[in-house]
Amino acid sequence: MHPFKTFWGRWAAIAAFLMALLFACTTNRTTKPGGNLPPETHLSLFFSDTLQLPGESTSMQVLHWYGDDPDGEVIGYEYRWSYEAESLWHFTIDVSDTFLVPIRVPHDTFSFAIRALDNDSLRDPTPAHLSFPVMNSPPKVKFPVDFVNNYSRNVYNCFSYFSIGWVGSDPDGQATITGYDYFLADTSAMPIDSIVHLPATPTTPPHDSIYWKVEFLNPANWVHLDSLRVLKVFTDLQPGKHRFFLRCHDVASAYSNIIYYPDTSGVWNSMPVVGTALFIDDDRYASEIDKDIDTSLAHIYGPGNYSTWVAIDRLSYYPRDIEETLKLFDVVVWHGGSYPHFKEAADAITKYIAPPSNGHLLAFSTHRYEGDTIIYPFLPIDTVTTARIGRSFKITRTPVAPSGYPDTLASNVPGFPSYPLSKSFGFKPGSPTGLMPGTVQALYIQSPDNNPAHVDTVAAKYPATGEAKVVYFSMELYLCSARFGELMNYVIQEEFGDAGR
Repeated sequence: MHPFKTFWGRWAAIAAFLMALLFACTTNRTTKPGGNLPPETHLSLFFSDTLQLPGESTSMQVLHWYGDDPDGEVIGYEYRWSYEAESLWHFTIDVSDTFLVPIRVPHDTFSFAIRALDNDSLRDPTPAHLSFPVMNSPPKVKFPVDFVNNYSRNVYNCFSYFSIGWVGSDPDGQATITGYDYFLADTSAMPIDSIVHLPATPTTPPHDSIYWKVEFLNPANWVHLDSLRVLKVFTDLQPGKHRFFLRCHDVASAYSNIIYYPDTSGVWNSMPVVGTALFIDDDRYASEIDKDIDTSLAHIYGPGNYSTWVAIDRLSYYPRDIEETLKLFDVVVWHGGSYPHFKEAADAITKYIAPPSNGHLLAFSTHRYEGDTIIYPFLPIDTVTTARIGRSFKITRTPVAPSGYPDTLASNVPGFPSYPLSKSFGFKPGSPTGLMPGTVQALYIQSPDNNPAHVDTVAAKYPATGEAKVVYFSMELYLCSARFGELMNYVIQEEFGDAGR
């Protein structure tokens, strides 16, 4: 063949190949033989616990997926669960999610399907599927931690009003909790753990046989509360020692462990309401004054005709309990001492004094001396003028105070003739901020021994005229035992009017 023809023939073949290649690169995919290809979907299940086997799934499932498209781009996914309508698919751009399947029976099987969607709106015609058995998880219930720490392992006394709350949870979701059951028993019964399979009849000790009684095991004796009730309020507790049992249950009829208050080392005692006056002992260190207060109240109301609430370690956990307890009485004598529970009880005391309760409060404390700077809304204090007045041996009635008050109250502790008043704080009288505005009357003043010219108010009443609602002393009134009874008698029977008689 002629060399010239051979040369040009080769170039023609090369040109034809290049043209064909260019045509192939610029032609749309949809026009090629076979058309556009749909995407493919891949699905996997994540186990949070490496020891968990596939046959031991819980209601919470963590699923991962991804898609690929051989001739395009995956723009999202559509998924559905077996318990949903076949036509209901949910769109997402995520590649993983955590699901909580709605288990309603002890054991069930759920299936999950997902399909990829590409940029040409083509869906994977064979969605990825995954089926797994699910076992219902029992719910849990507990009391607040600070309630357990401060109330469950000690002695707690209340009157007829008592509240107790709890927190329920379920690994399968809060919505699966269907309710709570409680049982109120006396402390002759021993607590049990519901994990233990109780026999049908009592057995011999030491297996808590004292509490394996028909009365307790009988489901009829459990009181049911709906799932929204997380607080039980007893308004008419009978006197005696009690124990409160509680359990939770879910839609699959699974029960939580039984919890109880108080703990085996604690005591919960309901006291009877006696009389119309309440003495609150809130001072850990001055026990001698308790005798003087008891003597004075017995003289006014008669022996045993008033109530006593020892609040040295704790008041009620729930403020409403304090308020409702105070409202059971017309007169409250609160011996606060250096560390009174005024902060926890401030709102309750204020409501007790204000209408419509219209209670009457005689209180004495030295909390400012110990660094408590709060001016409580029920006290007749405008400002604190002197945080620590200093040593002195008596307080003196003001000229404007009613003549029924003793002229002086002097320190005369038996066995300690030179024991001074040293924790008093002075204040400027003012209308209690939490009560209706009104005039306040200063009752007693105190001066330090080293500066008699310095005078501070240490006692006041509100209101200044008419029936008193609050009479307050900011000094160690318990050291003035000689005329303490006379003072108590006048405040309760004269200042508090008919309520104190």
